[in-house]
Amino acid sequence: MSTEEYVKFIFSRMVCSCCDTQFTPDCVEIIRVEGNCAIVKIECTTCHKNYGIAVVGIETVGGEIDENVDYVSVPDLPAITFDDVLEAHEFIDKMGADWMKYIPKEFKNEQID
Repeated sequence: MSTEEYVKFIFSRMVCSCCDTQFTPDCVEIIRVEGNCAIVKIECTTCHKNYGIAVVGIETVGGEIDENVDYVSVPDLPAITFDDVLEAHEFIDKMGADWMKYIPKEFKNEQID
């Protein structure tokens, strides 16, 4: 299974938070793969909720993928609090309009520069 197929497979195990439709491989657009990172755009093909762009770290996948195994694991962490959300917003606000400077050059698309 290629990196692109693997990333699409992982996201197809998730559901849209707006319409509860399970994602399909068509919901995931692979923008770029480099090394063990993939830059992906996720959009629900049913309700068209745009989840934005994410950088996904990929571990080397050995052997065949068993579709009956849940490869998406969620660590046992406390629930996100209201204060956590406020802190995230404050962090993003402080980044300023030139937030692109924080993205490494090797991950920038030439068209964005």
